[in-house]
This record gives sequence, structure tokens and C-alpha cells, in this order.
Amino acid sequence: MSNERIYFHNLDIIRFVAAFAVVLGHGFEAWTDYYVKFRHTPEFFNDLFSGNFLYVSQFFTNLGIGVEIFFFISGFLITYILLVEKEKFGKISIPKFFMRRSLRIWPLYFFLLALGPFLTHWMERGSPNYLSHIFFYSNFEIINSQTWSYPFAHFWSIALEEQFYFIWPFVIAFTPKKFLKFLFGAIILGSIYYRYWIFNTDPTSWNMYLNTLSRMDTIVIGGIIALTYHTKKFSFKVPKTILWIIGLVLIILLSIVPYAEWLTIWTSLFKKYIYLSLFGTLILAIILKPKPAKISKLNKVFTYLGKISFGIYMYHNILLLIVIKKILLNNTIESWTVFWIVYPACAILLSIISFELLEKRFLKLKERFAVVKTRKF
Repeated sequence: MSNERIYFHNLDIIRFVAAFAVVLGHGFEAWTDYYVKFRHTPEFFNDLFSGNFLYVSQFFTNLGIGVEIFFFISGFLITYILLVEKEKFGKISIPKFFMRRSLRIWPLYFFLLALGPFLTHWMERGSPNYLSHIFFYSNFEIINSQTWSYPFAHFWSIALEEQFYFIWPFVIAFTPKKFLKFLFGAIILGSIYYRYWIFNTDPTSWNMYLNTLSRMDTIVIGGIIALTYHTKKFSFKVPKTILWIIGLVLIILLSIVPYAEWLTIWTSLFKKYIYLSLFGTLILAIILKPKPAKISKLNKVFTYLGKISFGIYMYHNILLLIVIKKILLNNTIESWTVFWIVYPACAILLSIISFELLEKRFLKLKERFAVVKTRKF
């Protein structure tokens, strides 16, 4: 086994695309609330969200699919690293796995939690349930309360992943490799069955969207691909014409079909796999193609944005209300064009500062617990 670092070309760019999709999706929701609903007549709102603009609205609303992409690539990368470690050393150091995971997620996560009282006071909002965030069960707290609480509503996805990865290294460590594919398949079937049970017992969508059992199949599908790739390396070559067609089909689907909608057995149990097959094909075709001899400057820019994508995701939802209320409306700036410039720019700028001054320090420390070397921070 080679000692070279594990690095999938362009994976950081995929991370940025996923994070920025969520930024745009949440930004669009905020724009419709503050710049359309409350600043124009109901007739204007109804006229705007009809006709061709309805497809634009649906597309941006569906960009929450970026979280699904995060789950997919996280399952792929972390499972692959664990498999390599087990093959190389005959075991998995679970304490070191948890140290790496904590040093990557916890510093920024708990830094923002510490800012919570200041943020809620400044923005005149009620306090969130801090215990649910501290102990990573906020997705279940949201399910029970059926409310999104500022400023950490989007932390539900972090809680879900932390719950999953508390179990996952044990699964990889203590299951013989030849049985893993059957176990992975059983977990996916269990997730499907859970959604079936929810469909028949819970008339709301909260459990379907936020429950770890209903969403974990995407992470495991990424794990199945990692297992397949680890068993036998392969190049995922798809003609460019086919990739363009897949991309176009994905855009059309996102423009006409609600992604987070569970009104039927089909939409509750199986519709997500259509999206997974489409964006999964695009991702594999990008990250498993041969690395070019020379990396362009534009590629380097987006790779860096991918490195700070965790910060982009963590800060963006907190910044939304700050940008709208404190920066724009307090200065009587009502232009939605200015909003769409200032909001993403603030999210990226703050994430760069955070990465360079806070996260990078802990990422250097994380390197000490790396059993299998991955790309440097």
C-alpha cells in the first residue's frame, strides 16, 4: 500500500458547489420573504410567482439538495479512508477517527454556538435549544418542536452526520469486508422501510426530512461506491455529451419537481434515487477522471473555495438575517440586486477569515491523528 496521500481530484470543487447551492436556496427563500412578501402587495407576489418565474422559483427552492450532495460525498470519502486504514493496518483506530472528526467539525461549530446569545439578542430573536446543539440531537428537537430556530436551524445536518459517524467506524472496523455490501444494502432497505412507516403514521414531513433513519441511506450509498472503488480501482468515464445531457435533465427536474415533497409512496420512498443517480454520476465522472498535468488558476480558486465550504455552510444562514436587517434595511437599501451581491460575498469573505484564523489551526492539529494521509488543508 502506497504512503501517498488520498486525494480525489475536484472533490473540493464539488463541496463548494454543494455549499453554494444551499446558500442560493436559503437566500432565495429570504429574498421572497423580506423583499417580496412584506414589501409588495399580495397581488404582486402572486403575479411574480406564476408563469415562467414559477420554474425559477422551484429551481432555487430545490437547491437544498446541496445537503444531500454533502451526505453522498461524505459517505464516499470517509468510508474509503476507513477501508484503506483497515486494509493497511489490519484495524481502525476509532479514537483517532473521533479526534479527526472533532477537530474538523467542533472548533467552528462550538465557536458559533458560543456566539448564540449575542446573535439572538442583537437580532431580537428567542433563544434556541442549546442543549440539542451541544449534544448533537437538534434534528430531533426540530422534529418535536416543528420550528426552525435562529441562528442555528441549519445545524440539523451536522447533528445528523455526527450521530451517523458515531456508529459508522465501528461498522467498518468489526464487519468483515466480504459482508459489508450486504450490511450496507440492509441499512438502505431499513431506511426505505422507515420512510414507508413514516408515510403511513406521520402526516407531517418533519421526520421524513430531518430524521437520521430517513436520510442515512444517502451516506451509505456513498459508502457502497467507496467499497466498490476500494475493492477494485476504476475510472468512471462518461462521454461529455452524456454528462451535459444528465446536467440538463437535472436542471429541468429541479425546475419542475419539488425535491422535498412526500405526498405519495413514490415521492417518499424512491424519488430521491433519481436525483442521486443523476448528480452521483456527475460527481463520479468529475472526481474519478485522471488528474490533468497542469491545474488551471480558476481550478485552484474553486478548490480553495471548496476548502472553506464548511465555513460557507455554517455562516450563511446566520448571515442572512444580519445582511437583510442590519446592513440593507437599516440603511434603506431595498434593492434585491444589492442583496444578491452582498449576501454571498459576506458568506465567502467571513468563511475565508474563519478558515485562515480559526479552522486552519485545528486542521494542523488534526494531521497528527491521521492514520491514512489525505489532502492537506
